[in-house]
Amino acid sequence: MKRAYRQNATSNQVELPKCAEFKPSDIDEDDLFSGLASGSYRNIVIVTGAGVSTAAGVPDFRSPGGLFDTLRREFGNRFPWVYEDTEKLLSRNFMNMYPDVFANEVNPLIRRNFEDLKPTLTHRFCAWLQKKGWLRRVYTSNVD
Repeated sequence: MKRAYRQNATSNQVELPKCAEFKPSDIDEDDLFSGLASGSYRNIVIVTGAGVSTAAGVPDFRSPGGLFDTLRREFGNRFPWVYEDTEKLLSRNFMNMYPDVFANEVNPLIRRNFEDLKPTLTHRFCAWLQKKGWLRRVYTSNVD
């Protein structure tokens, strides 16, 4: 679908097409679920945070006692930079530089932390929206 944008010749600003103004206060929870049930909402974007993952059993990464603490404890002596840049241990660069360590130590440790995951109501809701063809995007900081 081609979108028509007009550029204002004097100010170089792009004029976007006009949309009806939407205020979240215009609908309540009942209206939201009625609209979903009737198929009125067909272009849905979901924005989630870490609570969805931790509720599913994904270990918290950065909190004390979380996955990054485990990685620092297990690999910090051999790779001191892990104390400052823990996520680099999970990078493609690390995997390419130390393929045996990644395959035999890092990957199994990570997999053990993800063994008992269970989808939450939020996961099932997103899957339902996807099956209906209404889910356009999911923006998340999560790994699941």
